[in-house]
Amino acid sequence: MASRSIRAGMTALALWALLGASAFAEPTRVAHAHAQPSAESLWQQGRQAAAHGSLDEAVRYYQLSLVKDPQRVSTLADLAGALADLERWDEAREAFERWLAHAPTDADALNGLGYVHYRQKRYGQAITFYRRALAQRDDPQFHLNLGLALLGQERWGEAEDQFDATLSIDPNSYWALNDRGYVLEQQGQLDDAADSYEAACRVAKQDITAHLNFGGLLLEQSEPAEAAWIFRDALKRQERSADAHLGFAMSLDELGRPDEAYLETRVVLALNPRNPSAFHLLAALEKERHHWANAIAAIDRAIALDDHNAGYHLMRGQLLQADGRTRSAMADYARYVALAPDEARNSEAALALRIWRETGR
Repeated sequence: MASRSIRAGMTALALWALLGASAFAEPTRVAHAHAQPSAESLWQQGRQAAAHGSLDEAVRYYQLSLVKDPQRVSTLADLAGALADLERWDEAREAFERWLAHAPTDADALNGLGYVHYRQKRYGQAITFYRRALAQRDDPQFHLNLGLALLGQERWGEAEDQFDATLSIDPNSYWALNDRGYVLEQQGQLDDAADSYEAACRVAKQDITAHLNFGGLLLEQSEPAEAAWIFRDALKRQERSADAHLGFAMSLDELGRPDEAYLETRVVLALNPRNPSAFHLLAALEKERHHWANAIAAIDRAIALDDHNAGYHLMRGQLLQADGRTRSAMADYARYVALAPDEARNSEAALALRIWRETGR
């Protein structure tokens, strides 16, 4: 199954989305036919464009407004938000910095700048700005964002504290429950992680990240029946999720239902033909059927998509060795040992490779 994920960051920063329809009212018309638009009217046109999803056009209007009035904080705020939504990170960072120059204690500006640093993987700077935002306002979203930045530095305990702080304000925060489960899992607290994922699943609406995380953990704990139930529940929410179908296929395989697992794996590849994990599972299922050529073809596809997965090379080595292609098998065993030296140290693959190198057989 694809590695379990946490969300990339906070929700979109488009500040106009928080405003009512009156914010998009037609600007007052001026009497003179050739009058130049004001900073106010350009800003309003930008907000109208943003409300209709035309963010590039909104940015253009905001920039024109700022030519007229470079210190207009509301325009700087909307420009920063639009640029962040467009993932134009360097420009967004500059806009947030301009906003902060005029409003140095604005919690939303501090949080927004932290978000831009986070998305650019500058976790230290993100942490600094999130903490400054929290000094101005105790906001559950700020705690959540700070937790994610700490998680980026693998500061698991501190991240957990921030997710707990979010939950103390909003006990049903889906992302806080999911992300708390993730950091607990990283710290080896698997039962607590499962509880947190399960709680996230209970409050989930359409998002299935927590389902994927919980199902994956259950598979690792050798509980395929429970995992299958979780993945089925995920598919009720997102029936075309390749990851949910893959988790369900893996659960079926663990439950000793290979024919159903095979069909589910084919569904995964129909939805996402570039999923290396699905090809790896398909190879295992073809191997169980003793369809060696099909199994090798499937694992070849997995490796073509992800050449740095040690497990894929191990499987191909095993398949090639069973097929009598010893030299090619040893090349894959060597790659397996290079990619996962600790795991491979006492493995049968490493032993076979050592014997082959010493004896040529």
